[in-house]
Amino acid sequence: MKRFGIISIFLLLLTSCQEEMFPENKFEAGLPAALSLDLTVPTANDIAVTKAINDYESEIREFALILANGNSIQNVVDLTGNLQSQSTTTQGGRTYKLANPVTEGLKGAILSGTYTIYGIANWSSPFCNLTLEAIQNFKSVNDLKAALSTNPDLALTVSGSQLFPMSGVNESVNILPIEASAGNTETAPNGNSISISLKRIISHIEFVFKNGNNEESPKFVPTSYSIYNLPKGAKLISSEDNQVNTEYGHQENLEIPGSEIRFFMLENVKPAGSNTSYADRDKWTGPSGASPTEKQFTNAPEGSTFVVVKGEYSGKSYF
Repeated sequence: MKRFGIISIFLLLLTSCQEEMFPENKFEAGLPAALSLDLTVPTANDIAVTKAINDYESEIREFALILANGNSIQNVVDLTGNLQSQSTTTQGGRTYKLANPVTEGLKGAILSGTYTIYGIANWSSPFCNLTLEAIQNFKSVNDLKAALSTNPDLALTVSGSQLFPMSGVNESVNILPIEASAGNTETAPNGNSISISLKRIISHIEFVFKNGNNEESPKFVPTSYSIYNLPKGAKLISSEDNQVNTEYGHQENLEIPGSEIRFFMLENVKPAGSNTSYADRDKWTGPSGASPTEKQFTNAPEGSTFVVVKGEYSGKSYF
């Protein structure tokens, strides 16, 4: 199955390099601090194989930062409602700005210190199905990393009211206090600017069927398709190991209105299968005439998502 991209979104906060800004980390932890940031979400076709289908693929409506120290979550900062869209670029990207510096999170005042900061966007998407309360109630980083973005109804499409769930992480971020104190030589009176690289938790899959222009060429007209092993859950925070839990579902006999198949799915990251030839990728074992769910694929990792297309063939027989 040809896969068109995990579309990465980069949340760019306009600031100077932190290593230059805080060369010796001369600031005191535990003092009142503030966040003040400008950010840009580029258009998807600047950073991915395929371009954004609609402008909402670059839109953020819900956004929260999770500040962690070691395995302990110190604060959850909800920026929803304080995040203003400043403009839409000619390429479809977006720029955002905080309406006001933020000094309070859901767990009290934002305090200076060195944090690992996680970002989560658009958590109410049907491809995520989380609530802000659930995010607020994560007890530890281990709980956060174990959390799943879920798609129990096996949604395949995204509309402007749903948007794309995204997440990302930035480690060893220095949050400076607002005011100076004894032994403190670095402050950020107008708020701290940080950077988070967000990645979409879902993938855009596309198939395009083309026939030759010669009238004598064989023709295949697709009429329906089925998707097997669609994951119902994937890790909320991206990692390089298996992204998906073990619960899958199928969507069968979906109509193909033209010559293209387009759908979205939760990430189903698997380790590489056996190194085989192109022809051996689809090799399977099972009874003759086995249905797709009965087949045991020899070289593909267990639980791999695959698509079966049905259609009408005309032309020379090759059997």
